[in-house]
Amino acid sequence: MKQPIFEPQSRVVGAAPLFRQLADEIGVVAIVNQHVRWDPAQCRVSPGERIRVLMLDLLAGHTPLYRIADRRTWTDVEVLIGQGRRPEDCTDDSLGRALDKLARAGPATVFSAWTLAASAHDGITLNTGHFDTTSRAVAGAYADTEDAAVHPAYGYSKDHRPDLKQLLMTLFVNREGVPLFGTVESGHRSANTLNAARIDRFITALGPEQRRQLISVADSALVTGPNLARLAADAWVPVGRLALRADGATYGASEHAGVIDGRSYRLVVSHSSARDSRAARAVDRALAAERAVLERTARTLAAEGFACEADARAALDR
Repeated sequence: MKQPIFEPQSRVVGAAPLFRQLADEIGVVAIVNQHVRWDPAQCRVSPGERIRVLMLDLLAGHTPLYRIADRRTWTDVEVLIGQGRRPEDCTDDSLGRALDKLARAGPATVFSAWTLAASAHDGITLNTGHFDTTSRAVAGAYADTEDAAVHPAYGYSKDHRPDLKQLLMTLFVNREGVPLFGTVESGHRSANTLNAARIDRFITALGPEQRRQLISVADSALVTGPNLARLAADAWVPVGRLALRADGATYGASEHAGVIDGRSYRLVVSHSSARDSRAARAVDRALAAERAVLERTARTLAAEGFACEADARAALDR
């Protein structure tokens, strides 16, 4: 009797199995399922598993939501999702429902739980932190949703698109760049307000001893007006060039003791030569524009007739 020939099928998985292993070690699925509201009796695939599918896709492909199920047809679903799972478990409707559950639970809370679990798993310490914000312009029509927790709005655009509405994203990382928490905010919020919210989170999440040992790195949005004169003292210690490029900016550092709202702080300020050149170019542009205005005015006056010398001098003075 002739035996059937076994024809192996090729499956593309890339680096996704590694990402899944790391996600499983820090408990990504369990953390999501603990924070969202869902009924295990009504769900064949848990919200945490579906969120993990989205995470793996972002890290290993970035497929549009409506195409994720199609992509699963040419990869090894059981390796990436779990035994007994099928491509149809990853439709855009099912993934969208998982995202809705995550939104109601609070994405920032879940993200913080992930990062804390990852930090504990790998022994990552928090002794230096860096907080910053950025904006992301969005296209399309958005209804006015001022009552929503997060909504696109016009604001200070860091990607130079003030004509578009935007969302703000915040991220706090340790000195190695490991994310510790982050949020998505409405587009009109300011960095000063978000810095205040970040400090409130520190007070809630960290004990007094941890706060005393923490070095926080931030930009000028954290600095208040009364300290600017003190920080402007010309006492820079050369740090040198950090980039390998020959034309890279050089840096200096200056340490000060400052008082903000009656509390003493150790303040370390960094200075970049790139800012000097940008400021010089801005001054040059302003001077050129002013000169052009004056020259046009002078040409207009030269062509104008005056009844007497006194009238001409008065016009020139103006």
